[in-house]
Amino acid sequence: IAFSAAIRLRAICGICIIALPATLTSIGDYAFNNDWSLEYIAMPSLKPPRWVNAFSGCSALADLDLNENCTKAQALAVQAYMDAQGLFCYVWRAQNS
Repeated sequence: IAFSAAIRLRAICGICIIALPATLTSIGDYAFNNDWSLEYIAMPSLKPPRWVNAFSGCSALADLDLNENCTKAQALAVQAYMDAQGLFCYVWRAQNS
């Protein structure tokens, strides 16, 4: 429910930055499909491939912050996906301490 509310707020206010809650365990395929205003998203709890194609067509997406539970291989796979989609998005991965 909180995730739906965040999407509505973004749609109404034109907010281009989203930080998903750490309690979120999944988002649906194409959740942000063709959202040309989305520029940055932080994903503190999700790991690929649970959200395949969620950002398809997000032409303004510049940064995607993953979490420390995401492996380097997963981050590279997400970067390859973004590149294949033609998105100029940099995929960040928090480092384990």
